[in-house]
Amino acid sequence: MTTGHLEAIPISAGDAVYLSGYNSPASSLAQWLPTLPQEAMVVLDPGPLVGDIPAGIWGPIMNRLDLLTLNAREASSYSGQSDPEAALPIISSQLSGLSRVLV
Repeated sequence: MTTGHLEAIPISAGDAVYLSGYNSPASSLAQWLPTLPQEAMVVLDPGPLVGDIPAGIWGPIMNRLDLLTLNAREASSYSGQSDPEAALPIISSQLSGLSRVLV
């Protein structure tokens, strides 16, 4: 899904947006997510390629998420920590405001 495809989706305040890394390239998400209304809830499941996403792409994504969902392997891949409990504070520190992470 390209940024153009994402921009064609009407998102309003109060909407909930669920995104999967399986069909939404991180570069497109990094461009699109900052344009969404702050009142829209955004949930991302980046999928198993979470560790392959360049660090520079993560900033705009993490700044806009309300909830990030990862399994233990994905949390390890993202954080570099083998223990999910050790990964959690690393991941949480990169989320903004009241955002949450679910492992």
